[in-house]
Amino acid sequence: GLSSREFTPAMVHAVYKNMKFERRSPFTVGIVDDLTHLSLTLDNHFPSTVPEGTTECMFWGAGGDGTVGANKAAIKIIGNGTDLYAQGYYNYDSVKSGSVTVSHLRFGPSIILSEYLLQHADYVACSQFSYIKKFGARLLKEAVKGAKFVLNTKFTGDELKQHLPLPVRREIVRKEIQFYVVDAEKISTNVGLAGRFNMVMQTVFFKLSGILSLVEAIQKLKTFIKKIYGRKGDDIVNANYECVDRTLDEGVIKQIEYDDSWVSDLTEADKDLVDHQPLKYNLR
Repeated sequence: GLSSREFTPAMVHAVYKNMKFERRSPFTVGIVDDLTHLSLTLDNHFPSTVPEGTTECMFWGAGGDGTVGANKAAIKIIGNGTDLYAQGYYNYDSVKSGSVTVSHLRFGPSIILSEYLLQHADYVACSQFSYIKKFGARLLKEAVKGAKFVLNTKFTGDELKQHLPLPVRREIVRKEIQFYVVDAEKISTNVGLAGRFNMVMQTVFFKLSGILSLVEAIQKLKTFIKKIYGRKGDDIVNANYECVDRTLDEGVIKQIEYDDSWVSDLTEADKDLVDHQPLKYNLR
């Protein structure tokens, strides 16, 4: 195998299928081998094999915005403070500050033995609005039908629609995504934590995911804030508390309503782009 290459259930299935039918030998799996053409074809619709009741979540962030740290906190809060099992994998560039980070989290009532990144996400969050243009529909590639998608942005309504690339809108409509926005930048700036969106996005996660009751989740989150920021002084602790409280205020987390008009201006070329073009991103 190759270091850092994924080995997923769909790849295991392809190996067994090859043994039973094609009997190709030698073969490769996990890459598209356009040189020797020995790679096995994967089933892109292979079902999830995680235990029933497991919630799978993806968080897109930037190095230095607190996303990875907040997700590690969520693992500890849920894994140590409840009867649920928790698992986390983290992808980020070798140049961490300002680089792309993607956190893959799983929570559930049964032991989680899935040693690979998420294939089926129930919850996707993006703290960097620029990623909408940079990665497009790639952000929602793993999202299952009806998944929740949270985007950090100041835009709503028609203005938001104008800023969303056509392939992203197509993916939202096609997968019937539950789409939410929150202005994490405004909240964090107003409490003196400019650029640190972690507590806002983490509060939204606990409110929308339903993994814990909201009262229990916020209580545990504030306890954790005191534990990790206490040595930095009461001002930092209270600013983070305020971040949490302001995020929970009425109307701060907005669900975006949409209909088929969101994709009515897609050209055939745009539709083909969403449905057939491989969606890639580079993370080392």
